[in-house]
Amino acid sequence: MIAATRNTIAVAIAVCLALLPLHELSRDLRLALAPLIVVVLQTIAGLLRRFSFRSWLPNTAQWVVLATGLAVLGLVRGIPQADYTIGRPLLELFTSAMRHVAGTQVPMPAQDDALILLLVGVAILTILVDITFIAGHSVLLAALPLLGGYLAAVAVREDPLWAGNLVALAVAWLVLLGSRIIDHDQHWPRGLTGRAERRYPWPAFIGVGLRLAVPAIAVALVAGLSVPNDGPHDWWPRQQEKTDVRLVDPTIELNENLHRPENRPVLHYQTSTGAGVYLRSSTLTAMDANGWRQIDMALSTGFPAQIPGLGQVQPDLTTHVQIGELNSDYLPAPYAPLNWSADGLWRYDPASLTVLGIPAKPEVSAVANLDYVVNSRRSDPTSEQLAAAVAGVPPEGQLAREVPAGVPQRIIDLTSQVISPAATDGQRAVAIQDFLRDPALFSYSLTSPTGSGYDVLTHFLFTEHAGYCVHFSASMALMARIAGIPSRVAVGFTPGTRQDDGGWEVTSHNMHAWPELYFAGLGWVRFEPTLGQGAEPDYTDLSAPSAPPTQNTEPTPSQQRSSAPPPPPTPAATPPTQPAPPVDGFKIDLRWVFSGLGVLLVGAAPGLLRWLRRRRRLTAAQAPARIRGAWAELRDSAADLGIEWPTGTARQQAAHDWPGLDAAGRAGLTRIALLVEQLRFAAQPPTGGAIADDVRLVRQQWLANTSRVRRLLALVLPGSLFGAGRDHRIERGDQARS
Repeated sequence: MIAATRNTIAVAIAVCLALLPLHELSRDLRLALAPLIVVVLQTIAGLLRRFSFRSWLPNTAQWVVLATGLAVLGLVRGIPQADYTIGRPLLELFTSAMRHVAGTQVPMPAQDDALILLLVGVAILTILVDITFIAGHSVLLAALPLLGGYLAAVAVREDPLWAGNLVALAVAWLVLLGSRIIDHDQHWPRGLTGRAERRYPWPAFIGVGLRLAVPAIAVALVAGLSVPNDGPHDWWPRQQEKTDVRLVDPTIELNENLHRPENRPVLHYQTSTGAGVYLRSSTLTAMDANGWRQIDMALSTGFPAQIPGLGQVQPDLTTHVQIGELNSDYLPAPYAPLNWSADGLWRYDPASLTVLGIPAKPEVSAVANLDYVVNSRRSDPTSEQLAAAVAGVPPEGQLAREVPAGVPQRIIDLTSQVISPAATDGQRAVAIQDFLRDPALFSYSLTSPTGSGYDVLTHFLFTEHAGYCVHFSASMALMARIAGIPSRVAVGFTPGTRQDDGGWEVTSHNMHAWPELYFAGLGWVRFEPTLGQGAEPDYTDLSAPSAPPTQNTEPTPSQQRSSAPPPPPTPAATPPTQPAPPVDGFKIDLRWVFSGLGVLLVGAAPGLLRWLRRRRRLTAAQAPARIRGAWAELRDSAADLGIEWPTGTARQQAAHDWPGLDAAGRAGLTRIALLVEQLRFAAQPPTGGAIADDVRLVRQQWLANTSRVRRLLALVLPGSLFGAGRDHRIERGDQARS
């Protein structure tokens, strides 16, 4: 019973350690309930194991508790429904949770359905670890469910995981392995010596654990820091098979849709002016070393009462949009939308004016086949207004103004060179756009690396000088912030192609990203730095006279910048020049080198542990410990090589017809068996003699009589380390007698 309780506690500790990567997935503080669920489930299993000998009862009780909890949850969620069934609310819950996981960048914001999904996953993981480790007597299989949280975090994160996650995972596995070692080694001393000799040598076990833990943690640190990651993956398709265009999350790189061989129409629109317009879906305001991403939105009902930077204005553009097969919950609309006639439930973010739909069914896109009219206010300043514009304070506050930490100094210096001739913030913004649109410096390419992080942008600006809309827009938005101008990246569609009916057709290849910069009195203003994907706005041509503005947008005193603008960067001694081409040479990605080394070291861990156990047994300081260890080593060696161990006394087992042993090997085995019996029955314990040499002799002959495959498996994945070759019925009997 002591062993069963210890193993149950070991499972609880291991699972709690393995849950550490969950903090990489969600910001929800309620995930602290996960360890409580583990404790409850293992407490139930431990109590049943203490008072019942039925091996199937503890895990069955755990499944019953989980099913009961889900049933109660289904009834509670089903109360507002038209029917009071359990299955439908649960299905909607999990569907909603998976949609949230697939359509939200990690770490995900708090959401009830996603929380429930994660906690249910924790419960299932706990039960699976308990089944494989305790009921299945396998440490190796128990490692598979332990990987669940770590693999989930690896699958959805763009950047490498914190190395401590892998360290925790290694420690979790060591906890299970240590508990199994205690079970294994405590079995052999029973009945061989007196009571004093049956105590487990804790100092020896702690020493072995430390020797194993140090290299394991070192491997975890190396592997955790160096494992390459390809970024987030969409594991939950939110559309029908025939729908190719996806706009689930605006942070998803546009490269996916731009590279599609089929350029499919997604929507058709007409404007009251007849001109084409950019249709915006959402914006990316936060920036760090990994790139631009969306921030949490404060959704409101109804329609916007005012436009950021412009106040209460009247619409001056009407757009009629007809959407086909577009999978998105964001309403494509010209900036800035003031009202819309779209069917369904819609919310908007007052800061970004992003319009988000709530689909009637989780599996249906909010905008698919939608026909609606949107009235908007164009944000088109005159060139004079832009030339005199100063940066303002947007509703997003510091989030839209903050220059992220760790920006490469090369990008900062380049920005200083580009904006040095400009006198105002508006002129600096145009200077950045003109720099990126210079065909002598940059070109449009769909073969460039994806992403918008520091490494990608540095490669784009200084090495390749070629990219697509993500690179151009992300670069301008970052350079604008360095210049002291709030910025963000908008995601949506370019105007498309004019049709014979006077309308415009937008296709999947019209998906686009562009920067928006915030100026006092002007609000968010669109720029177009991407070559070949649209002309720069007329108001960015500061050398040409502008047409009269459609509405007075001159800054008022209250709209002026509350603080003095930052001083312009120190002009560079030389004008900006095209960076020098990279020097070709032999390059090695050290991440792959360290990852390969880490995999090799982790793969060698079982064999290393098996060697350490053999060494400890055969070099024990006390003769009784060496004798017990020698006999246990023979038993484990037989298990590693797939040799059946017979029943009976030690002398009867030595007399067994062992395959591969010659006369010398049989004699050595017999000498070991006699020492075991002397240790049990003699008044004085034997000295042990050359027992280690006899063990090596028997093992060598067994190895020589075994296939190469079996020897390799015994070296890499020794079965004795994971419970192979053990008679659990005998062990339980010994525990009961002790």
